[in-house]
Amino acid sequence: MSLDQDVSIGALAESTAGMSGAEIEFICRKARMCAISECIAKESVGIDPMTVEFMVNGGHFEEAIRLISSR
Repeated sequence: MSLDQDVSIGALAESTAGMSGAEIEFICRKARMCAISECIAKESVGIDPMTVEFMVNGGHFEEAIRLISSR
């Protein structure tokens, strides 16, 4: 899993302060799944997902954090 340049490990640490290891693992897995879904969606517009560089970006982490925070 590659991280995009817009991912700040420091900001992620601040956003996940007080969370359990299981919650942080969920966030990482969910962010990765968001990135995979985004790559697969490119197929619908004629782009072969196998030719796209797979990267997890800050938006993927933000979405995952939002999901766990709403629980």
